[in-house]
Amino acid sequence: MKTDKEVLRRGIRYMFITAFLMFTGPSLLYVALTNEEKPLYIPLLILSLILCIGAIVMG
Repeated sequence: MKTDKEVLRRGIRYMFITAFLMFTGPSLLYVALTNEEKPLYIPLLILSLILCIGAIVMG
């Protein structure tokens, strides 16, 4: 039985995107929450929450 390379490629890409979101979302959230007095607090917080939600949806 041969492997469908297109399905395999899509699955691996999906896995890498999910892993990327799973690590970057919480990391950015930690950075945002530890620097509340910085001017980039709100944009980082919003971006990290979007990435965390994306990880939940993808995974």
